Amino acid sequence: WGWDPKETWSFITWVVYACYLHARATAGWKGRKAAYLALFAFGCWIWNYYGVNIFINGKHSYAGV
Repeated sequence: WGWDPKETWSFITWVVYACYLHARATAGWKGRKAAYLALFAFGCWIWNYYGVNIFINGKHSYAGV
């Protein structure tokens, strides 16, 4: 683990999705609360897929090209 921005944001995205699944399974979140958390997780994924690659320099990015 090298704390590369892509690796770090991948970890954050996995944690947010795990929180979503945990909230749905144990806390009984339904409706708007669960949808907002799912949208936040999707936003993390989009940022990781596009934003980190374009705007942040690292081993797994195209920002320096």
